[in-house]
Amino acid sequence: MRKVNKNILIQIAINVGLSIIIFLTIFFVRYKIDHYVIDAFSLTGALLLLFACMKLVIHAGTFNLLGFWARKFSDFFRKTPKYNYKYYDYVEMKKDGKKIILWPSFLVGGIYLIIGIIMILITM
Repeated sequence: MRKVNKNILIQIAINVGLSIIIFLTIFFVRYKIDHYVIDAFSLTGALLLLFACMKLVIHAGTFNLLGFWARKFSDFFRKTPKYNYKYYDYVEMKKDGKKIILWPSFLVGGIYLIIGIIMILITM
């Protein structure tokens, strides 16, 4: 039997929990409208996919400069600087950091979006 990674199970559980919260919020906000179930599925899928894309962009290092300057700004108010490294060192430190797993977010979001698209096609 294959050993299942605990982090993957936690990420799937978090994504499913987040998707249920988003789904129920949209479902009950739009309850009296004709296509509230379709909206709930498709918007939940779209939001989760956008969230996964945002995590991908952030992990790619797009906002490294903002993080570096925020740390340098916090050092401005200290007597002895806590972060005494250059930008290149900061980027290398971030590259060596923990790798993220994105496929659970894309999987859960894709399932919700596919269900929403199928429901849209059925009702046409």
